[in-house]
Amino acid sequence: MSQDKLTPYILLLPIVAHIVVFWLYPFALNVYISFLYWTGLEPLYKAKFVYLENYRSLLLEDERFWTALRNMAYYALGVPVIIGLGLGLALLLNQRVRGITFFRMSTFAPYITAGVALALIWQAGLYHPFYGLFNEVLRRLGLPPQPWLRSPSQALPAILIHIVWKHLGYIALLFLAGLQQIPQDYYDAASVDGASAWDKFRYVTLPLLRPVILLVLILVTIGALQIFTEPYVMTMGGPADSTLTLVLYMYFMAFMYMNMGKAAAMVNILFAIIFALTILEIKVLRRSGAYWG
Repeated sequence: MSQDKLTPYILLLPIVAHIVVFWLYPFALNVYISFLYWTGLEPLYKAKFVYLENYRSLLLEDERFWTALRNMAYYALGVPVIIGLGLGLALLLNQRVRGITFFRMSTFAPYITAGVALALIWQAGLYHPFYGLFNEVLRRLGLPPQPWLRSPSQALPAILIHIVWKHLGYIALLFLAGLQQIPQDYYDAASVDGASAWDKFRYVTLPLLRPVILLVLILVTIGALQIFTEPYVMTMGGPADSTLTLVLYMYFMAFMYMNMGKAAAMVNILFAIIFALTILEIKVLRRSGAYWG
């Protein structure tokens, strides 16, 4: 083979090596570990092979695993909320007014701020049952203070509100990029035809924004199923496992209970859930005409 024909393969070699070393090999190793009972303290070759026992135990015997799945489904309920709010915020940020750049930067700032720092601020400064800002507002309004993160019924919605607030700017930025790609000529033509603002949004903005909506839907869904920082910092999965997520339970299983095999099995189950939901979203939106490609 001539040198000219070899050049493309040589240039692709670093990329292929990166995929193999940092993606395919860890994935294959994780699948292998999921069939073992391994504490992580002894060499891997000394681990006991237990076949599908880790999966059977999780799916048939582990109540905390199913609690984490239910909580994860609750977090997923925030997906349409954050998409709707993000689109609405993007429409506001798409206006040509003085100082709009400052507001765009302000809305994006929470997303690029350290998640642990924000979680601690909300935990101690806003949700604290005695000194928190939210309860102070309730007292001034003559309403009783709330336990927030200390209540099994309130902790999960409280964390969800924080997550929506933190990621809202990022979602709005994605929608804003899509809105700015829509030619103004379409809106001008709609105005000539007498279209109202709602008609322009329904028949011009939404159809041309559908690929971005699909992208945002997939990204937000994956993010909702992988929540870890907020419940870990704010509640450690409590109270009474009311905020326990699957990723947080993986962490507990691997580094507190020292059962790497079960933790690896949970990783594979989560991967299967995310993969199935992503394919489902693409098929549903493509069938409804919301995606082409």
